[in-house]
Amino acid sequence: MAFQINHKEAAGGILPEGEYEVIVKNAHVGATRDGAPCINFQLTVRSDCGQAHAGYTIYDDLYQRRDPTPADLAVDGFSAKLIQSLSKAAGLADGKRYNSVDEWAGDLVGKLLRVTVQHKDRNGKTRARVQWRNETKFPNCTHVWTESSPAAGVTGFTDLGGAADDDAPF
Repeated sequence: MAFQINHKEAAGGILPEGEYEVIVKNAHVGATRDGAPCINFQLTVRSDCGQAHAGYTIYDDLYQRRDPTPADLAVDGFSAKLIQSLSKAAGLADGKRYNSVDEWAGDLVGKLLRVTVQHKDRNGKTRARVQWRNETKFPNCTHVWTESSPAAGVTGFTDLGGAADDDAPF
C-alpha cells in the first residue's frame, strides 16, 4: 500500500483565531469534570464554505450563571439572554416552547452558525474559545460529513473496517 505525506493534513495545534461557519453536530446538558452543570456543544467547521480547517471540531460550553436573574432561573440558571441570542442566530422558530434546556439543546443539532474563535490563556495553556455566535452567512448547507477515526479529533484518516472490536486482542 502506498501513501504520501501531506503536512496540511497533520493534526496538532489549536484552531487559529477567526470567524468560522459551523454546523452543530451535538448539543446536550452535561457537567464539567468537577460536576458543574453546563450545556455542551460540539460544532464542526463546515466543508461547503471555502474555509480553512473544514471538518475541525470545536467544543463550546455554556455555564450556569453565578448570580442568576429570574429569567435565568427559568432556563435552569443559564444565561437567558445568551440562550435567546443563540436561538435567534440558529434560526429556531420565534415563540417555540421547550419543556427543558436539554430539549432546546437537542433542537440545535444540525443548525448552522457563524462563530468567532479567540485564544484565551488559562492555567498556563492557550485554548481556542468561542467568543461570539451569530447567524450564518451561508444558509444553504451542503456540508459533507466525514467519518472520524477512533482517535477523536484526528483528521485525515478514514476507518477502513477490519476486525470487529470484539475480535481485538486488547
